[in-house]
Amino acid sequence: MFRQVRELSGVWALVCLALLAGAAVAAPPPAPNGSTRAEDSEWVASGTVARAVQESPATLDVELVARGGFHVNEEYPLNFQPAPSAAADFAKPRFDRADGLVLEPCAAGVREACRARLPIAFTPRTAGAVSVGGTLSFSVCSAEKCLIRKVDLAVPVEVSPR
Repeated sequence: MFRQVRELSGVWALVCLALLAGAAVAAPPPAPNGSTRAEDSEWVASGTVARAVQESPATLDVELVARGGFHVNEEYPLNFQPAPSAAADFAKPRFDRADGLVLEPCAAGVREACRARLPIAFTPRTAGAVSVGGTLSFSVCSAEKCLIRKVDLAVPVEVSPR
């Protein structure tokens, strides 16, 4: 009896793996120049690239929006670490406040920022469909608590030839 249960559980494991593999294969690829997002009820992080030309400077615009009564924690060292890429050279291994971080207030007359934008300078090496991204580290706070998060963003980019 134990042997039959063990064989059955092995079969179920194979079925589950096959289903997971099928789901991964069936997922549609992201649209060129689309924004890849990561989000939770307290925040949304995204990245976009407006235009990219091979061998020319381009910008990955990373944006964090606090929501649900949260604001961007200005005391936390918000930063972005680009992922190594064969398709692009990044200007630095880490981008932070000194690289042009823009904080926008939640509402008129409110001190807290609900939106943060950080430009990430890179140069595409090759033309065609590529992906650029990395890890955004940030903190958002409410009156009751602060959350510290790290999220990976990968933005598909259609790079024009020179």
